[in-house]
Amino acid sequence: ETPAEETCLLSPQTASHRLEKTPLKCQICDRTFTSAGALRYHEVSHSQVKPFMCDVCGKGFSRKKSLREHQTVHTGARPYPCPTCGKSFSTASNLRTHMLVHGVEKPFMCDLCGKTFFYNCQLQKHQQPTGVKAFSCKICLKSFSSNSTLRTHEKSHAENKEFTCDTCGKSFHLRHLYLYHLRQHSGDRPYVCTVCQKGFLLMSQLKQHELLHTGVKPHKCEQCGKEFRTPQNFHRHLLVHTGEKPYECTVCSRKFRQSNQLKSHMQIHTGVKLYHRRFMR
Repeated sequence: ETPAEETCLLSPQTASHRLEKTPLKCQICDRTFTSAGALRYHEVSHSQVKPFMCDVCGKGFSRKKSLREHQTVHTGARPYPCPTCGKSFSTASNLRTHMLVHGVEKPFMCDLCGKTFFYNCQLQKHQQPTGVKAFSCKICLKSFSSNSTLRTHEKSHAENKEFTCDTCGKSFHLRHLYLYHLRQHSGDRPYVCTVCQKGFLLMSQLKQHELLHTGVKPHKCEQCGKEFRTPQNFHRHLLVHTGEKPYECTVCSRKFRQSNQLKSHMQIHTGVKLYHRRFMR
């Protein structure tokens, strides 16, 4: 994350300033947005003009992003890898649903690269154009501002991945994903709490756990004063004030405020009862 994004993450007040702005409402469907750019992007979905056409089947789309996701049907490309386990998906929405399995509570996801954020302001900052992106991936059409960034991205499509697990044969193109995967087999928990000796896979998990011993709740809601131990729970609370529902059903497009509500709803479509894991609060 960039220093600006870290500041936004560590200072919830930054997010509250965005929330104080008067909501901007779509005149067609009454959906509200916190920025004019987000509203304009949304309004395209109502347009009858579909200038982006698939060269294979002729289907038209109102956004280039939608065309790119559609083309994976023809190419078989899966350009959205899970940052936790490395599994890849053809669309950002499918990746978002998958990440619930890992307990990921960063509901604001970039539809272009799949990166997730705690706060909407982080996502908006991430999506701001930073210049011409002249280097395009031939597989998924995603564009990059430098050739080196493109080469790194292209590894996610490579069949011959550099890091292979000797236990299960699964391969990864990034070393940190490979090491995280190995810990799941070995049971190794390298990050140990000095108070109770409990071990964790990730440093971020240890940092959140340590707050249980200190009693510190560093995330305070500027609107109602309520305090939270973790950024996940703090963000979940902010949705009460903003009315945002970031978890969308990939089948019927119904939206929910919390991930467990989406999981329960999915039973309607699958007929399978899901067993929820309770994460640290």
